Amino acid sequence: MRRKTDVSCYAYVAASNAAQTLAPGPLWPTAIWNTVRFARQTLSFVQELRERYGDVVTLPTVLGPWTLVFHPDGVRHVVQENHFNYHKGGISNQVLKLTLGNGLLTNNGDSWLTQRRLIQPAFHRSRIAGFGQLMTESVASWIEEVNIDSREPLDLFQQMSGLTLTIVCKALFGADMLLYKQHVFQALSTAIRLEAQSFYVPGLLSLPTPSAVTCMRRETPSTPSLTS
Repeated sequence: MRRKTDVSCYAYVAASNAAQTLAPGPLWPTAIWNTVRFARQTLSFVQELRERYGDVVTLPTVLGPWTLVFHPDGVRHVVQENHFNYHKGGISNQVLKLTLGNGLLTNNGDSWLTQRRLIQPAFHRSRIAGFGQLMTESVASWIEEVNIDSREPLDLFQQMSGLTLTIVCKALFGADMLLYKQHVFQALSTAIRLEAQSFYVPGLLSLPTPSAVTCMRRETPSTPSLTS
């Protein structure tokens, strides 16, 4: 039986076994610098790694060696064709579980398969075909709301995150979160920031800091339930 390999949820980062032949990558003395660059300059850093070392790269970090898989064929091999040979684990998965729970993104094995089968009807081909009209209508409403013809600057990250949230909630839950997207966006931003910090400082989310308390709070009076 093939031994399972831990794989992180963030960028399909597989933790390498020391007994295995490692892919090319930076030298081991650069582990601390690699960790800092990955945290602060993620996109430019991984692009530089791919251009220098190829589609599979071993990256030494203070948390251990990671194997970065960039090519679509390699990603398909890990997450689709041979996903049972890989195990979601590592510090990133542990941090994600604190805010996302044991769901599809963080789960493994038979429990993951049961969850996947439960959600599968929502992604039937006929359902997906109908999402096009929903996306078109949502984008039209967004254009009208933000008045993109004006010369006022836009925070595209925040705007696109809000638009995505609106489409996903309508498509999967039939709920319109447009009036509450700012509140939800702030909560998500807090969660993402804390998760990124906890990636390098394990246990941070367990501390009763104001941000952590806000992040871990499951309900707020001002935000409606998706099932209401």
